[in-house]
Amino acid sequence: MKTKYFKTGILVTLPLIIFVWLIIKIKKMLFGVSDEIISILPEKNLPDNVLLLEILIIIGISLVIYLIGYLYSHYYIGKSLRSVSQKIISKIPVLSVFYRVARQIEETLSKKNSFKEVVLIEFPVPGVYSIGFITGENNRYFEEALGESVVSIFIPTTPNPTNGFLALVTKNKIIRTKISISNAIEYIISMGTINIELDNNLII
Repeated sequence: MKTKYFKTGILVTLPLIIFVWLIIKIKKMLFGVSDEIISILPEKNLPDNVLLLEILIIIGISLVIYLIGYLYSHYYIGKSLRSVSQKIISKIPVLSVFYRVARQIEETLSKKNSFKEVVLIEFPVPGVYSIGFITGENNRYFEEALGESVVSIFIPTTPNPTNGFLALVTKNKIIRTKISISNAIEYIISMGTINIELDNNLII
């Protein structure tokens, strides 16, 4: 029995397995919610066919989710709903922290087009390398002041890449890479736990 056929079989069937697993999880979650709703209803109001009632509740939940998505997508209504929901979430201690982090990550990902290239530079001390993003190479004023060619580099912090440092670095001090902006941001957010073969992608 050749292992390569088994590996190929896993690769082919894995997406289907994940899809079925998600459907089962969603089904359990929806039926769990419907069971909770039924449990608080008076027994005298329950119909003989409880399964039919569960299905109707699930359809109702799906319609509510669809309606929320539709309203949030509406320009004026969605804007008002987001404003109200943000104010409510910001007042809930634990939830507000997760929401703030999610928003910061979303803002960083939305601004990734302003990053031109992923590089490595020695920062904060010689011999220690940090990931940076080239944000601009037209620094004529600073180049005249310094007497040499420099590049603007944003050095993000981890796990919140929306904060960081702006550095002007001479071109000969930059180690350019072939890493994509998205992969670099994911690597920073994960605090280096995601496996990226940095050494194989470097162009020195």
